[in-house]
Amino acid sequence: MDPESLPSRVVEALRASEPQPTVPPQLDAAILASARIAIRRRARSRWIIRAVVASGAAAAVVAIGFRWSTHPDRQPQVAFVREDLNRDGRVDILDAFYLARKLDAAGAPDKSQDVNGDGKVDRSDVDAIAAAAVRVSTVGGGAS
Repeated sequence: MDPESLPSRVVEALRASEPQPTVPPQLDAAILASARIAIRRRARSRWIIRAVVASGAAAAVVAIGFRWSTHPDRQPQVAFVREDLNRDGRVDILDAFYLARKLDAAGAPDKSQDVNGDGKVDRSDVDAIAAAAVRVSTVGGGAS
């Protein structure tokens, strides 16, 4: 027999006669606490995974940016002057010191280090570099 074919008063009386399940409050609280712990664990796991993925992505971006910025095609081409022996982009006393140390080491100096153009690399080249390093140029192009 189909319950829908029964009169509604009979269906209601049958439902009222069924015992209602009761859950003790301690069991209900224990189930709820267990569910909250599981939800927190899942949320923490998701946060850790997101943090690891985000830090990995950030590291990849930094590595790619570093590689891109240090690529030989990306490096500016600096024009060095003859007196800039250490190739740091400046003619300073360190260039004179570099050549003086090389001469003191009794190594065969490179002919390209003949900065004064006299055909030999010696102390006069060191002096020429030192003079170029301390030379003061006037701003604006003229002496006052």
